[in-house]
Amino acid sequence: MQKIWENSAGYRSVLASLESLIQPVVDWPRLQKLAGTLEHIHRVAAVAAPLMPENWQKEKLSYRAMVSVIEEGIPLAWVPPASVIRELLEATDAKARFEVLESNQAVVIEQCGAALEAVTDPGLEHQAGLLQTCVEMAGDGYLPGAQALASNVLDTLFRGIWRAEPNLQQPNGKWDTYAKVAARLPEIDADASTILEFRMACALAPFRSALDGFKDGPVPSVFNRHATAHAAGRTQYTAVNALVALMLTVSLLRELQEGHLGVQIHA
Repeated sequence: MQKIWENSAGYRSVLASLESLIQPVVDWPRLQKLAGTLEHIHRVAAVAAPLMPENWQKEKLSYRAMVSVIEEGIPLAWVPPASVIRELLEATDAKARFEVLESNQAVVIEQCGAALEAVTDPGLEHQAGLLQTCVEMAGDGYLPGAQALASNVLDTLFRGIWRAEPNLQQPNGKWDTYAKVAARLPEIDADASTILEFRMACALAPFRSALDGFKDGPVPSVFNRHATAHAAGRTQYTAVNALVALMLTVSLLRELQEGHLGVQIHA
């Protein structure tokens, strides 16, 4: 939309200078109306842009392509930076996307730290402080510790959202299972959602993968909250899982900072 507006400004300037010459053969009022429509588009775009996460703004990203990556369990709202998002969208499969995250480890960690600086809500400050510790640990190479702590903060935030959002609860208001609660999270709808609904759904959707149930079967190789807590070992504790755990939790906390999603933290 910005490009349309910039181009239309030049056209309107030329048309204004030629108005007296082309009036006899051109429907000038119609051209003026078109210029007014483009101006309206520009105003709408200016209002809508701040509703997008900062790492999406002015980046011309393919939101439809982003949805499939998010639904795999890789967060894209607020983190990582747009340059990494583009690489993730170009990757051919999940394995290649995990390789993208590992190869961009330093910039992903840096972006997580930057996103945490915007969390100023006093009700979220303790969780932000714990995640800042995760950022520091990850930056110093202590990825297993970062994964474990981020996973615990993630659990705290998720249960806090569950307490505050009746749509995630059973009719009796009691907790059932992580998987069942996650199944009640809003679906991403790129066609029928408002910008705010789309952004919030993108921040919540990656949890479905992270909260999959795990008992006595094979240990999940992708990040899993339950396996991180109960199956500590080389299968679950990996560099990419630490990055995903950190990104998931930072993304959610940054979304909570916006104040549109309820949360009642018990900590």
